[in-house]
Amino acid sequence: MNNPYNLCYKGGAGRLEDRKSVFLADVAPVQCEQDAAYFLELIKKKYWDANHHCYAYTYGDFPEIKKFSDDGEPSQTAGKPMLDVIEGMNLHNVMVIVTRYFGGTLLGTGGLVRAYQGACKDGLANSVITERHDGMVLNYTIDYDFYNRIQKMVQTEPIYLLESEFSDVVKIALAVDKNDSVNIINKVEEMSAAKAKLTDSTDTKFIIIDGKVIRL
Repeated sequence: MNNPYNLCYKGGAGRLEDRKSVFLADVAPVQCEQDAAYFLELIKKKYWDANHHCYAYTYGDFPEIKKFSDDGEPSQTAGKPMLDVIEGMNLHNVMVIVTRYFGGTLLGTGGLVRAYQGACKDGLANSVITERHDGMVLNYTIDYDFYNRIQKMVQTEPIYLLESEFSDVVKIALAVDKNDSVNIINKVEEMSAAKAKLTDSTDTKFIIIDGKVIRL
């Protein structure tokens, strides 16, 4: 059984203001510790005069690495609540930094938690989040007669057509979720009366952006 999760494909930004304190969220995809350190340094330089740069991030597969920081705010009021938001979205390979400009009024622990989580949610809402598929690429050789049928299957089944090559026969590459692979192979065989030849199959990971497959 696969363990599906979501990825941050493209980061975004968010903002929340509470009693004159301004909370600015910046989101970026991260793949390792070095990515997180680099992104944090960029944000610190960008908002060099801010009071706090609190963050939470996770990267890796299973078990993933998770880290957070309150950066001088009261313990458990910033980084951990932000990490809770990330985990609640089943989101991996992402870093959220919330920069605070203090407005002069203390918000209390509950107010801080709500503010940091709210800014975090706003930043993620303005990012591109997509599901990571643990899948397979199925390479087929088929007759021209069956190509239209394959195209119809792509519209009705959890299949993504990666590429097609036309010569005396048609060579196609299909991306499918690994959990669906046996069912799809059987359906293609049935549809083609066993004339579609599966020439190769390989494991892959991919995401779908604007209807297009991007292999990881």
